[in-house]
Amino acid sequence: MPVTLAVLWLMEPAFLWIAAPTAAVVLATGLAGGRRLVPLTRRLRARRARIAADMAERMPFAPQLDRLGRRRTEIAQLDRRTNAMIGAALRHRLLPRRLRRCPTSARVRRRPR
Repeated sequence: MPVTLAVLWLMEPAFLWIAAPTAAVVLATGLAGGRRLVPLTRRLRARRARIAADMAERMPFAPQLDRLGRRRTEIAQLDRRTNAMIGAALRHRLLPRRLRRCPTSARVRRRPR
């Protein structure tokens, strides 16, 4: 983007002043969104690890848990954690897509005459 702004400035200095505010908004949005992506990734990995650890821990005791009548409780708890992980995965997946759309949504629109 800086090279594009430099080329615009070399072509016509007025282009730089028209494009610079839009470019600044796009860069600021990208930086802000990129910072949000790091905690989302961390949270998603932690949830996946927690689900895997819980499953590995409970697998050997599955018959005993079934005899104790805890099957529904354990499945409900697993479903809750899986749904939370799916929500985190969707947020992790959708944020970069939104950030990629910023340059196209921030373009200068002409007024109808």
